[in-house]
Amino acid sequence: MNRRFLLLATMCTLGVGMLYLASCSPEDLFPNDPKVKLKDTATTFTLKYTRLSDNAVDYANCYDPDGSGPEAPTLLTQLKLTANTQYDMELEVRDDTDPLRSVNLTDTISKRPGAFRVCMSSPLNLTPVPMDTDGKYPVGLKYRIKTGNAATSTLKVSLRNQTGVKDGSCDIGTLMLEVNFPLRVN
Repeated sequence: MNRRFLLLATMCTLGVGMLYLASCSPEDLFPNDPKVKLKDTATTFTLKYTRLSDNAVDYANCYDPDGSGPEAPTLLTQLKLTANTQYDMELEVRDDTDPLRSVNLTDTISKRPGAFRVCMSSPLNLTPVPMDTDGKYPVGLKYRIKTGNAATSTLKVSLRNQTGVKDGSCDIGTLMLEVNFPLRVN
């Protein structure tokens, strides 16, 4: 009887351990291994922008259910900025494809800055300057922006996985998510 109980207890322990390991991502199991690539889908961008003159904070959000797939982003929020003003912008990236498991990809990007690049551009007289680096090249989770005169346009934000090819540019690597936020400068 004791032998059967011991065998059953051992099998249950092994089963629970295997279930735990199966539920972990490679990044959870090997967080410092550069060969482990981000395979989550970037679906949600949240821009937090802070006006430097008075520390007023606002947010713009975008949800793209298939990341860089064919579906267009939805739930866009317009960025409303003041003309001739400086802002600090912080970007949060999430994978919300599974409603039971939202993954903060910003943490992954922060832990592996040499593998990613976030770029911002606009046809307006905006001057986006990345404020964070991987020690050599910009990462782009934090920007300082200086607006120009009043106008409307878009602010293009793109996230690329540049593992092994990062050179500071915005044109190489695998596009994970690209969003054109509606932009109004008053």
